[in-house]
Amino acid sequence: IDETQILLRDSPLKLLEVAENGDVQEFQRLLSADRLSLLVWDDKGRTAAHLAASKNHVGILKIIAKIETQFGDPDEDGNTPLHFAVDSEAVDAISFILTHGADGDVLNKKLQSPLHLAAELGRVTSLKALANHSSLLDVNLPGECGRTPLHSACIQDQPECVKILIEELGASPHVACSDSVLPVHDAAKYGSWNALGALLSSAEKFDCPVEEMLNFQDVDGNVALHFALQSRDIKTVQLCLESGAKISATQNDLSTAVHLACAQGSTEIVKLMFTLQPEEKA
Repeated sequence: IDETQILLRDSPLKLLEVAENGDVQEFQRLLSADRLSLLVWDDKGRTAAHLAASKNHVGILKIIAKIETQFGDPDEDGNTPLHFAVDSEAVDAISFILTHGADGDVLNKKLQSPLHLAAELGRVTSLKALANHSSLLDVNLPGECGRTPLHSACIQDQPECVKILIEELGASPHVACSDSVLPVHDAAKYGSWNALGALLSSAEKFDCPVEEMLNFQDVDGNVALHFALQSRDIKTVQLCLESGAKISATQNDLSTAVHLACAQGSTEIVKLMFTLQPEEKA
């Protein structure tokens, strides 16, 4: 069988299969026969770059980079090859893509950048790889509802991601989302006590004292303790109290944290409040 006969049997989709498998020699052969096959995508909008990135096949990505200078094509969900690499924790692919012209701040259809995705899914290895290229990324980029990657990590209770975002990527705990809610508020609201602990610890290392963070207010005057009470998670409430949150803290309507707990009928939490801060009982 001569080469012509072999090439006639090659579907354009074959390139995608080879990209995912990582066969560099076969990928080069198929691409040499038809460079336009690089524009082919599957039924989910994934290109050869997406599939190679997800499997950490840098050899394939190097070939693609010689033809395309960027890796920004999205799939049907708006995910770029970098999103795929982050999700798969393909650290070599992450580094290669970012250092070869890719925009690391592209938002997918869920308004997630690669940093948002890593933070939300707890892809710690990917987040560390992204941190190596922090100058190429906007760590405070707003996504859905204006939430930053730090908000995402707090909501999903990802303490290690919180630590990396602040200490290695320079995320700011002062950046609020669209409705004036800060990362500390989201950590408390969703009962993410692990993330809340990491947030308080890491932020204090970077000129954001715990007391200051616990007293951050949203537009309605809610502080972290008020949000923790909304979660009804006693461990989160206890962490706020033990970290210095005051049960006398008032919202804009002058309701205190005690008022809120009583209105909820949270007897156990009310007892905890007065046990830890007996001076407030009077």
